[in-house]
Amino acid sequence: MGEWNDAHKTSENIYELMKKVSKKQTDQQLKDLYIEFFGHLSHIFWESELYLFHTYALHNMQYLIKSSKGQSFETRQEINNKFVLSALAIPLKDKQTSFDKLSFNYMPECMKGSGDANPVAREEILNTAKMLQVEGYPSRQSIITSIKIENIQHNTSKHVSELFRLIEEEDSPFTISKQGKVSLDALCNENPALAGYRKFIERTLSVRILQKCKNFYRNMKLSKLAKMLHFYSPTDIERLLYECNREGLISTTISSQDGGSLTFNPEAQVADNLATFGNQLKIVFQKVVEA
Repeated sequence: MGEWNDAHKTSENIYELMKKVSKKQTDQQLKDLYIEFFGHLSHIFWESELYLFHTYALHNMQYLIKSSKGQSFETRQEINNKFVLSALAIPLKDKQTSFDKLSFNYMPECMKGSGDANPVAREEILNTAKMLQVEGYPSRQSIITSIKIENIQHNTSKHVSELFRLIEEEDSPFTISKQGKVSLDALCNENPALAGYRKFIERTLSVRILQKCKNFYRNMKLSKLAKMLHFYSPTDIERLLYECNREGLISTTISSQDGGSLTFNPEAQVADNLATFGNQLKIVFQKVVEA
């Protein structure tokens, strides 16, 4: 808790000082200053395992670099790659549509105190979000939506663009399994600087495979599942299943009969379908109101 507070307060103090000296800088000098600031901030959040805030810091860098004069295509694509990949690396959470509790899913344990209602922790989150130019509460889904609206995923390298499509748009677990490994291996080989995101992308791909499998299987052999989850050993797969069930990302049961099989909970699937229908209905009503 102390390390977080020190880093947060130092960053906030620097941010306030930068705002005070901004009038003495040209527009480009100010952008360069903020690019450097958010670059250091992204590193602080990464080392603190605050991956959501790490991504928001990169989002600020991406916006500033895009709007700066004289930036090369390579520089723009480099920050786009890092930003999009960091967004995909944010751990998936079942409660990502709950604005009241969402931000606390990404907080380190030392900050949670007495729980989600901790007013000190909530204030820290809001202050950090304000420094990162975030409106409302920060969330993985809001970042993904921004990427889609700004079409950033199509201004990245082909491997990053493909990983985004697989994780956020693809419905087939077979395609995600096959193409995900190919794209991730190629990306890390061609750009070793992005390899730090690898284990997070591996987990996100694996969770997506599990989530999509429920649309294709009622029961599934564990041996077949193991072939799809390339990144994990049998022991790691068991741990992944346990964590995903605990976090509400999937709902399954395991049977030891016939070499082991996985059963997807049909009730959970019905609930998921109802949630999807509700979201679609909300979009339709919104379009009617806008019309």
